[in-house]
Amino acid sequence: MYIDLERLKIRGEVWFDFAAAIEQACKNKNCAPDLRHILFSICDIPYGRPTNNTPEAVLREWRGTCSGKHLALHEILTSLGSEEL
Repeated sequence: MYIDLERLKIRGEVWFDFAAAIEQACKNKNCAPDLRHILFSICDIPYGRPTNNTPEAVLREWRGTCSGKHLALHEILTSLGSEEL
């Protein structure tokens, strides 16, 4: 199922960059963004402590603990809205 990442992009620069990276990866593979791309992107974030454990810091610094990555995923899915998932 295609996911419209525009709702994520309007949240701010970090969110925009994350959504744009997913869209670019999909263009390179000739596909449309879906939930798998978001999940795999979060999974690919290396384990490490960001300066603070916020979703923004996890995405900006591209490292996070289990809880930080979980918070980031929750924010992303909430931003996209449950009707799309």
